[in-house]
Amino acid sequence: MGMECVFDTFTTWRKDLIKLLKEWDKVYVKHIKAAYPEMSKHHSEMVEPLTKLINSNLNFYKLEQMIARKEDVPPFRYNALETEFCTDFTGVC
Repeated sequence: MGMECVFDTFTTWRKDLIKLLKEWDKVYVKHIKAAYPEMSKHHSEMVEPLTKLINSNLNFYKLEQMIARKEDVPPFRYNALETEFCTDFTGVC
């Protein structure tokens, strides 16, 4: 990007930058997946806390639905799922 970012050219500069970043991201992701499987492993490890949070959130949601349907839910199950969700949420934060 040879264009200088000044007040008058900011909008054009921003659009060009976004376009270049999207192209770079597309090429980078394709490169990482094809050429470097070890990078794919690192990406999976980075997303693991979020995956755990999504799973614990789903389990906690299902439990709350059981409670809403007036099903018998032992207190230890509620406490265990709540603790798991809080731990995973803290890990993501």
